[in-house]
Amino acid sequence: MFSTYNLNKKKLRKIILIHGLFSSSGYWLPYISSLKNFNLIVLNIDYIEFLKEPKNNLNKFLNQINNIKNVDIVISHSLGTIIASHIDIKANFINICPVHKAKRINKEKFVSLISSQIGLKPIMIQDVLKTVDSTDFTFNKNLQKDKVLNFFPTDDEYFDYNADLSFNNVFFKGDHFEISNIFKIKHMQELLGDK
Repeated sequence: MFSTYNLNKKKLRKIILIHGLFSSSGYWLPYISSLKNFNLIVLNIDYIEFLKEPKNNLNKFLNQINNIKNVDIVISHSLGTIIASHIDIKANFINICPVHKAKRINKEKFVSLISSQIGLKPIMIQDVLKTVDSTDFTFNKNLQKDKVLNFFPTDDEYFDYNADLSFNNVFFKGDHFEISNIFKIKHMQELLGDK
């Protein structure tokens, strides 16, 4: 249901990367060079399998992830931000396109895009989205507010985000899938040590 890959094991500072729904650990490949100074723990989650028993699987997932020591940053995307919010480790959390308060828009275009990218039939994608929508995926708001940085895209045609003003929020030029500009933003560069 999920596995981990470890890159740059000799680096001292550690980042956990959590991808979103209809994605895989490969989502992070274009950004690995921006994270080259870190020991990277890249998660690969089979969300379709995960969604068969979300509460049990979340607990299994957390039992393993919470045992990872000395994590500096957890970077998550989309549905991965909800999963990340339940991780109980002392780290900075970077949530990219957090969907816990977002409304999906242009549903047909979203399904068509996902279908064309991963080859899953539209009806299967719609079924997975129904499961996600009917699952009680609560975002853990007990996180230390000063340790959470949310990145919201300004040009997203797939989600209408509702930024929680009690957290630190940064807006970037991009959409739900094009996030490369976040690595040019001062807040991100400071967290990554590229001041």
